[in-house]
Amino acid sequence: MRTVNLLLTAIIALTSFPATAAEHTLDCNAKTAFLGIHFTDLSTEGAYNGIRKDEVRRILLSENYIIRRLQEAGFDVVSNAPIAEALAKVFNPARCNGCDFKFGRQLGVKYVVVSEVTKVSNLIQSVNIQIRDVETGMQPKGLSVDIRGNTDLAWKRGIAFIFDHHILDNQAGCNSS
Repeated sequence: MRTVNLLLTAIIALTSFPATAAEHTLDCNAKTAFLGIHFTDLSTEGAYNGIRKDEVRRILLSENYIIRRLQEAGFDVVSNAPIAEALAKVFNPARCNGCDFKFGRQLGVKYVVVSEVTKVSNLIQSVNIQIRDVETGMQPKGLSVDIRGNTDLAWKRGIAFIFDHHILDNQAGCNSS
């Protein structure tokens, strides 16, 4: 009987919490700034050889793909030109003690989108995309996925998964391509 009571208490507690980030609805017509992808290489290869040319190209391809997915969903992605000089001085816009929100206010946007890719090895990467609400300081959407393979296709599949199964999943008013 005690087990049943504990189970019922756990179920009630879990169903009593407020909506999670996954349940928030985005305004897909809102002005949005994408602050780029920050790449961190934790691999032994990176420690010895530094960033590879194919990874630099892959970052640019992935940034363009994220911008395209945002635009296709209806987001009005603005230019970072007014903040370009200050943004270039930031090591990682996803972890900069609020500079992302400051940039968002300067650009007059509702959302800032930040992304990180962490290379653990040539086989394992972690892709993280977060949408942050400039006005509230909240993160209505964000997800990190691990991918296998350091290829254009692997990165694209990881990013597509985040968009298809989290960011745009069940978002009324968003075009999901």
